[in-house]
Amino acid sequence: MIIKHAPDLEGLLYFASCYFPSVFIWNEKVGYDARFAPDDNLFHRGLELLHLVILGTVVSHIREVSLMKMTSENATTMIFAGALFVECWVHVKKYFDVVHNVDGGNEAKINARDDAYRKMFVSVFYCIAFALAGWDFFGHHNLEGNNLPIIFCLIGSSSEHAVALMEAFVIIPARKVDHHEVRVPLNLEFTLHRFAEWVMLMLGESILSLLVVDITGTVAYYATLFWGIVSVTMLQYLYYRSNPHEPEEHALRRSVVGGFGFFYSIIFYSASLILVGVCYKMMLTVYFEEEEAGLHRVLHLPLPFDEYKQRISSMYGYALSSSLVFLDAMLLSHLGAREFFSRFYYRRRGRPNIKAFVFSAMTLSTTILSLFCGNICGTNLVATSLFGLTLVVFQVLVRTQAMKIFWFGEEKECAWPNVTEARSVPCKSTTP
Repeated sequence: MIIKHAPDLEGLLYFASCYFPSVFIWNEKVGYDARFAPDDNLFHRGLELLHLVILGTVVSHIREVSLMKMTSENATTMIFAGALFVECWVHVKKYFDVVHNVDGGNEAKINARDDAYRKMFVSVFYCIAFALAGWDFFGHHNLEGNNLPIIFCLIGSSSEHAVALMEAFVIIPARKVDHHEVRVPLNLEFTLHRFAEWVMLMLGESILSLLVVDITGTVAYYATLFWGIVSVTMLQYLYYRSNPHEPEEHALRRSVVGGFGFFYSIIFYSASLILVGVCYKMMLTVYFEEEEAGLHRVLHLPLPFDEYKQRISSMYGYALSSSLVFLDAMLLSHLGAREFFSRFYYRRRGRPNIKAFVFSAMTLSTTILSLFCGNICGTNLVATSLFGLTLVVFQVLVRTQAMKIFWFGEEKECAWPNVTEARSVPCKSTTP
């Protein structure tokens, strides 16, 4: 809805400011459930119910830019930021509950305490966003619109993971302790199942974007509809083709760096999938509006036809290109840089692996071509959708062969166990 009504930089700002806080609510829930197992009592059930109410409030107040920026006329952004603030403190309560009542090692208490402090820090930015939007709404300030509240929401979600990265790569090494002594490892089977569910939700959202539109009987409409469905289905195949099927081969098992790399890759990949679906929706909307224009009815597009089409074509190319880039980033996070680049050379034969270079060049060229989709196809949206489908199918064919070279290795001896219990003793390899 945000991008459809504002296919420009301001629309992308609001999309990012609404998407990242929402997805990080989901991530926080997954991280908590994958590490801790609270008692099934009335208190914890109440917290879960409150969590769902807050999430519903956040999602229901993601509206078009023209509504969210007018903070002096409506309370949409104020309620959105306020719900994010309350959500932070619900998690603070859950983490301090672990600190005081956990039946486990000291690493669980340290992990929960650090997470509680992180959520408290992030809540400050959401509180500022809530205050700014409330100041406009109740005081009737900034009558022409105010982007600051939504910007602070984006800063809040960004700072949350800046703190997480600082903890992992600066604070914990400065303590001179092993990572396993202060962090509870994730239950990998549970976590990977949740990630798979998340990607399926994003792919489903892309399909719904194609279906929930006004129908026209034109050839262009049906061509774009069917090509869009096939493209999204192929993107689903590419995701599962680029990720291992066993926890032992996953980036979350390999290392802290690999885990963070995979997490951010899948988050941005999901955003790209949403944008691809939205672009298809805008294409189908244009066909309907063109038919309405032929009947001399009122149009609802925010821009003239040609300019709107050009922006759709360009945004589609950027979204498709970024989705392919983050697929490669996921593969790199699973293998690691050293293992990934070692596939380009035969160690025993002492010569380069020509197939690896050829497949990589073909994959890279497809990604670059998709980036310039707007320049190649221009305002011809039928050509844009067909061009995108061609690139995706080509990627499927290339990656199917390339994964024979870049497939994943064996289980690491020093990997974390696939259990929820914390491991306070540093893992030592048995290899001499």
